[in-house]
Parts: sequence; C-alpha cells; structure tokens
Amino acid sequence: MIRLTMHFFLTICLYLFLLQSVAAEPYLCPVEVSRVIDGDTVVGDVSLPFDVTLRNQRFRAATFDTWEMRGPHKTQGHLARLALYELRDVAIGFYVEPVKAARDDFGRILGIWWYRDTEGQLKRVRDYMEAGGHLKDK
Repeated sequence: MIRLTMHFFLTICLYLFLLQSVAAEPYLCPVEVSRVIDGDTVVGDVSLPFDVTLRNQRFRAATFDTWEMRGPHKTQGHLARLALYELRDVAIGFYVEPVKAARDDFGRILGIWWYRDTEGQLKRVRDYMEAGGHLKDK
C-alpha cells in the first residue's frame, strides 16, 4: 500500500511539473506601480500568493536598460521615464516575472516586466520600450 501511494504521489508530481513547463504564460506577480524612477526602475506593491503583499518595493527590469536621468543622455532618460509612466497609465495590469537572481546590488527586485494592453493581451514591456526607441544600444 505504501509503495503504491508513493508511486502515485511521484506520478502526480511529475505530471504537475510537466504541466507547469508547457504553460502558455509565465509565472507573473501583479504589481501596482506607484512611481516611476526612470525607464527601467519602478516602485510599487507586489502581490504574492496566499494574500501576501510587499509594499513600496523597487523593481528593476532584467531584460533591458534605458538611458540614465543624469549625464550626457539625460534627455533620452527623461523620455524613457515618460514612456513608462504613459504605459503604466494605459495598461490594464502590470506584472513582474521573477528571475533567478532575485535582487541586484542596490536591493532592487529583478524581473521580466509584462503588461496587459487594453485588449487584454499579455505583452513585454521591453518590446514597448524598444518600439519607442528608449533602450540603450548594446
């Protein structure tokens, strides 16, 4: 009986693992963005499972880099910040997908940023910022 139960348990675990790996959408945590620091850093509240909310957290985009707000390219930095404010205001939802390195050297939560457009489609913030010409050239 114990052997059969263990086999059943392992089968269910494997099934759930495979089901998760073929999911259409990545694991996303909803973020209520309260402030945009610059084009790749925001402050907000993140909702986690079990009704846990982390308030006033800083989030840094893991997949793109925009111009800084100071220095020789500050005009591009301000335009990137405005573009992110505009996206925040028109998007239905803003989400962060956790990455392996949870925080950067400044303590900001790293993640891949997503948003839902007015039609409910899930899209990457990186693509939006790239289309607007707000990313730094690598």
